[in-house]
Amino acid sequence: MKRVLRQYQQVQHEFDLAGGYAWRHKLEATLQGVGLNQEIWEQNVETLSGGQRSRLNLAKLLISEPDLLLLDEPTNHLDLAAIEWLEKYLLAFSGAVVLISHDRYLLDRLATRVVWLTDCRIKSYPGNYSAFVLQRELQELSQQRAYEQQNASIEKQKEFIRRFGAGQRSKEAKGGKSD
Repeated sequence: MKRVLRQYQQVQHEFDLAGGYAWRHKLEATLQGVGLNQEIWEQNVETLSGGQRSRLNLAKLLISEPDLLLLDEPTNHLDLAAIEWLEKYLLAFSGAVVLISHDRYLLDRLATRVVWLTDCRIKSYPGNYSAFVLQRELQELSQQRAYEQQNASIEKQKEFIRRFGAGQRSKEAKGGKSD
């Protein structure tokens, strides 16, 4: 009897570590959070709409509690209440999240770093989406100014060569030393 009781205690402990009786509450809260109401919980998956299936896949992913979430446009097919629930969930999520989204408001509220792929290069910017836009604009302005300064320098050199190319300073204009 003692052996069975110890075995039962061990199994009970493992059950509690795995979520115990809270699993059902967590499941229901997640399903409702993504906008899947109780009336469809017993339906066959094949009878669900595409949007409902997307929500179900999102719920399945969130319930699995991975260390890393890779989310591509997670707010598609979600209503406002579900988007707000997802934001709160992701803010409280203890793992890492890679989020691909066109929802600038979502990115402003959730992002801590924006990675931008442009011209076959990846650039990383700290902060949310608004910070990224500001940093990118400043970077582009700086590049534009450097380009304009380079063009002005080239024009000055061309003018120097044009003016002194045939005269006494022709060696200097061609890059040599004058006498």
